[in-house]
Amino acid sequence: MNSRELDGITVLVTRPRELAEPLCAAVEAHGGKAIRWPGLEIESRIASADAADRLRRAGPQDIVIFVSRNAVTHGAALLPTPLQAQLAAIGPSTDAALRRRGLTPDILSPGHDSESLLSHPALAALGGTVFIFRGVGGRELLAESLGRRGAEVIYLEVYQRQPSLHPPQRIEALLQRWRDGDVQMFTATSVAIVDSLYNTLGPGATELLNRTPLVTASPRVIQRAESAGHHAQRLLSEAPDDASLLDAIISWRQQTATHPAVRDT
Repeated sequence: MNSRELDGITVLVTRPRELAEPLCAAVEAHGGKAIRWPGLEIESRIASADAADRLRRAGPQDIVIFVSRNAVTHGAALLPTPLQAQLAAIGPSTDAALRRRGLTPDILSPGHDSESLLSHPALAALGGTVFIFRGVGGRELLAESLGRRGAEVIYLEVYQRQPSLHPPQRIEALLQRWRDGDVQMFTATSVAIVDSLYNTLGPGATELLNRTPLVTASPRVIQRAESAGHHAQRLLSEAPDDASLLDAIISWRQQTATHPAVRDT
């Protein structure tokens, strides 16, 4: 059902273009406006032939981890059939992406990040090989922690993130709209997106970004934004899925409608 909870609110949605539409549609269904502005492009990458060969020989003592739905999109086709290794996923979005392909994780993190997966009892002590499907240049926490627990860790880096490059005239049109007061909030679901926004929009965007409320699900994103000088509200949603981000935006809207002078937290 459509509502008007976000009437008068424009949200700059910065998810990669292939992931952005559900959140944009949800904002618009609640009366707001969404600007589709991908901060990153996700490009497929061919995984190491040696890693793919090792994966084909994986057995029941081994574990295959998908860290994100992008990892599933670009890497699931490499899985051998039948898969003998245990299958693990970080977060419900990754779980859902696997299930859409007929794959059911044996190990599912209770939360949305590497720390959450590492808390799973099935990963407490390891003796086999752990294959991690991820993008190029991801966090090392998972591999380092599993290595200390006895696993041999092999990466399959099946995609890479590139900053989205927008035409100069499109950037200027966005900045003019922003200066005119028609952008009330922006999203950033990863540190890479924050970096892309500050680096690709040009110096004229820095103060606009810094004075505009930010919604994210990641404390790391908040820290990076703070280090860039962000001084508006920084809202932490309960999870990185679209429904949680939307709930945070609506809650912020309700709060500011009641207390319009509220600033950053």
